[in-house]
Amino acid sequence: RTTPVGIGRLQALAVTFNEMAAAIQERERRLRMVANELNHRTKNSLATVLALARQGARSGASFDAFLPAFESRVHAYARAHDLLSRNEWSRTTLHALIHEVLAPYCEGEPGRLEISGDDWDIIPDTALAVSLILGELCTNAAKYGAFSGSRGRVGIRCERRSGAGQISASPRRGVPRNAGRIVPSCRSAAIRRVCARTGMPTSDS
Repeated sequence: RTTPVGIGRLQALAVTFNEMAAAIQERERRLRMVANELNHRTKNSLATVLALARQGARSGASFDAFLPAFESRVHAYARAHDLLSRNEWSRTTLHALIHEVLAPYCEGEPGRLEISGDDWDIIPDTALAVSLILGELCTNAAKYGAFSGSRGRVGIRCERRSGAGQISASPRRGVPRNAGRIVPSCRSAAIRRVCARTGMPTSDS
């Protein structure tokens, strides 16, 4: 015969088992969501890299000219991925993204990069898109501008007006005299497409 105490224990066990089953189901649901999100982001990343490769191929540049620019853009995109992964794919800030993407060009000297102006939170998709803009700016600065020399410094100013963001990049000093004319990178097709997608205008001086 089951005593009231025994019945109470059985009921408590039943509740515990139900809670464990619910927790396992919730964990499985979250794992499926993470797997689906990872699959989605992987496909998007591969599509972006493929688009960058096609863009370079359409430019008609030689392989020696194409490869450094392509690597710079992919590395910028990858560093944005690293930053977002550390933040568990939540929001990051624009200044943090700029620091992350441009860090390889500073050669261990943070003074080579000056960031000023407004800072604000940006969602992952916007951060990835902006990283492509920054990669384009870095490519031009490394080829023709301040990052082409060992003493060059770059200033980036961020402004937000009426909900719209703007990034302005300019050499501070150290641009080689024989660097030639620098074509503003905001005129490139790559940056125009990204700006159109994010609603973020850019300008160089």
